[in-house]
Amino acid sequence: MQKKAVVFAVSAALMIPCAFAQKKGGGDREGGDPDQIVELYGKLYPELVWERGSGATATGASTATFAGPAQGTSNIIRRTEMESSNSRFGVRGSEKLGGGLRAIFQLETEFHLDSNDSRFAQRDSFVGLTHAGWGTIKLGRMDTPFKGYGDDLSFLGVSSGNFVSTSDLNRNMPFGTSNAGRFHERAQNAVDYETPQWGGFQGEVQYSTAETDTAARHPHWWSGGVKWEGGPFTISLGAEAHWDFFGLSSNVPSAMRNNGDAAARSKDKA
Repeated sequence: MQKKAVVFAVSAALMIPCAFAQKKGGGDREGGDPDQIVELYGKLYPELVWERGSGATATGASTATFAGPAQGTSNIIRRTEMESSNSRFGVRGSEKLGGGLRAIFQLETEFHLDSNDSRFAQRDSFVGLTHAGWGTIKLGRMDTPFKGYGDDLSFLGVSSGNFVSTSDLNRNMPFGTSNAGRFHERAQNAVDYETPQWGGFQGEVQYSTAETDTAARHPHWWSGGVKWEGGPFTISLGAEAHWDFFGLSSNVPSAMRNNGDAAARSKDKA
């Protein structure tokens, strides 16, 4: 299939550096390490997009058998639209618990500048504990280490949901429409541990479950990574495995799937 696309976008990234801190015990509010911190933050990406498409595979044309038949000519017409991919607003904070330990939290909301259908705390949201010598443990909904360590280089911090992002190319199947086989996810019901930094090295591991276990299946993820940073250089390695999510079966024609077989199991790795 040959595709041609011309896209023009005007983008802006705006930071909201609002922070509110309170210090107990009558200490100096102007400096030092406050006992309690609450911070409001966000990024806004308004875009004006002009697009057109041509050259889609015609209905009935030959395609790979695992991809299914062609669905018709392009439904992309010339048009101008407004987008706000990856715009977000959040609140996060911490409180001292003693002995160098802090309780932390974050609630992050996807924020649609061009419509009124924003949903509260749909992005990374969690509670946890952090210590300079022990690391950080979090419980909630958050990006996997595989995704986070692979997104060090991105355009204006946009890693998905935008024509400038490479997540679909690098971490998704080249056919089908289901994300069950994608490795660029925000995990649900997750427990995440990140080590402190040791000589430029840092590691992270995460476990998450779909909470849909059956007598034969246990849908869950393990994700992890390690990275080293020194001066202008960063080297990172990541690995992730999905059990019983049937990433391939969810993206091929129904006649080729085995996810309806109660005895079948699956494991997808990246």
